[in-house]
Amino acid sequence: MKKVVQVESVRSWKGWPIPVKVTMDSGESWDVENMLFASVSYDGEYEGIRYTVVTSKGQEYLYRVGDTWYVMT
Repeated sequence: MKKVVQVESVRSWKGWPIPVKVTMDSGESWDVENMLFASVSYDGEYEGIRYTVVTSKGQEYLYRVGDTWYVMT
């Protein structure tokens, strides 16, 4: 199930958004300690761009479609 989240980001030197903080609608938030990888799904496994990030919770996936960010729950 997709759950929309708020993401604070900075821009890379190429202009791509790099997530730095994730906030759930409950107010719970995590700082993104590292972004490991960003990719698109060529086989339709997921929609948009998937970011593999490290937070205090461990390794997580964030997804971005246009300006909307979400997590899978």
